[in-house]
Amino acid sequence: MRGAKRDSCRGEHDAASFANPHAQQVLRRARPVELHAPGRIALIDTNPNTADPAAQAVFDDFSDALTAYARSSSSSVPDMVRFACNKQVEVARDDSDEPKGFDAAVIAVSLPADASSAHHVDMLERAWRACTLEQHARVYAIAMTDAYAPDAARDALLDLETYCDRGYAIWCGGIALGAGNLIVRTHTSPRMGTLRRTRSQAIDRLIAAVRLGTNVDQALELAGGSGDPSTPDILTVSCPLPRFLYRHIAKA
Repeated sequence: MRGAKRDSCRGEHDAASFANPHAQQVLRRARPVELHAPGRIALIDTNPNTADPAAQAVFDDFSDALTAYARSSSSSVPDMVRFACNKQVEVARDDSDEPKGFDAAVIAVSLPADASSAHHVDMLERAWRACTLEQHARVYAIAMTDAYAPDAARDALLDLETYCDRGYAIWCGGIALGAGNLIVRTHTSPRMGTLRRTRSQAIDRLIAAVRLGTNVDQALELAGGSGDPSTPDILTVSCPLPRFLYRHIAKA
């Protein structure tokens, strides 16, 4: 089911073709590209307590860069509406005069160094109901962990993929970020400077997938690259600093 749901980003095929894992991989490479740029994107912060500064920082980067790329190519800029989701206030609803549904969503998941990602699925479910995603909405995510390594962030993305596989929407991949304590601290530093370059490049690749209306790996293929076969549709971003230096910064 997981492969079939992910592949629905690329078009529909005979269900029997997904029974054979080898055939599934061939289809992922060979099938025609069916692109659909979103007109309305929900940016959902799933922090369970309050609006998360790291989530807002990556959303600022995402929305500013997407707007710049759209305008530079004379394309229309999609509507981007932010939602906050926490235990006290279920969701900050859209105040637009036209409360139509969203055909894409970017989910921000921020994890402390020692946290489990399981509780974010419940937060996502409540946010889902409030922002009115279309039935076949494409879902992307940016997961951040304060730990040095991005392992917990990858686990969070897998949780979101499982959620989408239940039939709620189409999982299209995301970014797993380690060293989350640097995100807010480097928010105003040069976008392609040493401390932000790898994060900014990953966000640009995610934007390409969102603008094309496809998943992360296919967007990479269209650009002449390829994803990591061990983590399909996940862009992994490691800390740009040595571990001992990041540990010192995180404690400061």
